[in-house]
Amino acid sequence: MNYLLDVNVVVALLGETHDLHDRAERWVATLTAADDLLLCPWVEVGYIRVTLATRRDLALADAQRLLAAMRCGHARLRAIADNSRAAALPAWVKHHGHVGDGHLLALAADQGAKLATLDTGIPGSFLLP
Repeated sequence: MNYLLDVNVVVALLGETHDLHDRAERWVATLTAADDLLLCPWVEVGYIRVTLATRRDLALADAQRLLAAMRCGHARLRAIADNSRAAALPAWVKHHGHVGDGHLLALAADQGAKLATLDTGIPGSFLLP
């Protein structure tokens, strides 16, 4: 199975003191050679946004280095292009808070993947156990 990582999964994986870091790491450890992790520009930029807003000890260059290390450190992680359009948003998107989730869910489907998330409110996504 291919899994497009949600921003919250990347934040948890790269934040060793994050409350959900161990949960995310345990899930990654259960993946098999047939499983791929996908990372898109939207998620990378979202990770930078969240990290700069919540971690005063990190600068932009630090967050970029963490992402680069993640890309190099996970053999099953591959970057994908994001050519999605607003017309691809699912019908359940009703307000601004749904747009990012809807966008990632549509992109995952377009890639034959599941959106892997820690958010319980995304219909059709894969919630990390």
